[in-house]
Amino acid sequence: MKTANTARLMNKRDDVSLSSTRSLNGVTLIEMMVASCIFALLLAGFVTGFTFSRKAARAASDYMQAIHLSRQGIETLVDISYASFTNGTFSFPNLGMSNTYTVAQNPTYPSVKDITFTVYWKNPARATMMSMSYSTSVTSYLHQ
Repeated sequence: MKTANTARLMNKRDDVSLSSTRSLNGVTLIEMMVASCIFALLLAGFVTGFTFSRKAARAASDYMQAIHLSRQGIETLVDISYASFTNGTFSFPNLGMSNTYTVAQNPTYPSVKDITFTVYWKNPARATMMSMSYSTSVTSYLHQ
């Protein structure tokens, strides 16, 4: 009986020593390669998302600046007296973005001039030129 119990205890010790030896060996090369691939995919996704969000934020910032400058340009033009407007295309050189404003005589109403203010900027995400236009009309009755 002692030998049978001793043999069982020895077998248990061998099992324990085998499992503990196996856990001490560390990870296999394949496990390491799989973990590295998963990490590289996650990192690539994060970098791509970060780059896209930066470009989108820049495009949104430029768009908001264009809206602000267009409104500022229209407000500046509305404050000018009607007699100062001459027909043609002009620009404000001191605005942050390139711009033009066009003054044209309204064909239906001779005392009204139509003004279109346009702001141009380059979209960094698409590498194309973008523009935004606002239009208004001024009359000799209100802007003297």
